[in-house]
Amino acid sequence: MLCKTRKAFTLIELLVVVTVIGLLVAVLLPAVQMAREAARRMHCSNNLKQLGIALNSYALTHGAFPTLAIYSPHTMLLPYLEQSAIYSSVNFNMRVSDEAGANMTVAHTSLANFLCPSDHSQPRCGTNYAGNCGIGVQKYGFNGIIAPTPVGFHSITDGASQTTAFSEIILGLQGSHDPRRVVYGTVNVLIRPEEFDQFTAECRELKPDPAFILFDDRGNLWMSTDFRTSLYNHSNPVNANSCANGVTLPQGAWSAGSLHPGGANVLFADGHTRFMRESVNLTTWRALGSRNGAELVAIE
Repeated sequence: MLCKTRKAFTLIELLVVVTVIGLLVAVLLPAVQMAREAARRMHCSNNLKQLGIALNSYALTHGAFPTLAIYSPHTMLLPYLEQSAIYSSVNFNMRVSDEAGANMTVAHTSLANFLCPSDHSQPRCGTNYAGNCGIGVQKYGFNGIIAPTPVGFHSITDGASQTTAFSEIILGLQGSHDPRRVVYGTVNVLIRPEEFDQFTAECRELKPDPAFILFDDRGNLWMSTDFRTSLYNHSNPVNANSCANGVTLPQGAWSAGSLHPGGANVLFADGHTRFMRESVNLTTWRALGSRNGAELVAIE
């Protein structure tokens, strides 16, 4: 009687199969990661579009965009983001930092509208979206759409489609030495208006060094209004260093940026969004930050 023999893989065949599987994983994994990042970037753009709808609704209701005050533009937009309950919980007679007040409960509320899914840093009561205050206070004053005095559509003489309103920023991370997540101090204090370009150039060229880190908490409180928490400017290009200049926060370069490869999503005053490359020309980027500079802008 003949015995049936079982066929099995040889060691060489098994190694070939394992190698092929490994090659497939190596090829497919980056594609999967790219697809996931594309979805996150789209989600992030949609967050900004919702902010754009809220911002325009606010401007139509009040005749101007939110102004610089104790509470951030984000706070003032809450009723237009279907967050009326949270807005109603804000005690506007108290400071945001009043530990004894109920505002700290509101301030520590995490809102998905304000967070980019590509940035997983903490705390989640922060925001990845900051309001545009212009090119740079040191030389140009507040010439963005977020300013100490009301800015309406009639004040945007450069055109709402050519003036940014919000952009992505990367959340700070306590103890991080990642240059994208910290704010540096430059070696020289250059606070005179005529020293603006020298300061911004020094900031851009500053090599990452923990000794120069001043802040590691940027964007960590969406409810508060200052450049550390909810504002940015166009002093330097997308993903460039951020630097404080002297002791006053407005006299600094607070750069837009994101963890999306190559650039960041930007919201314009008319409500449309665009992905701005980090290679954007500095002159073009500054022109987009100004509401009334009469610059000719050609976005590539």
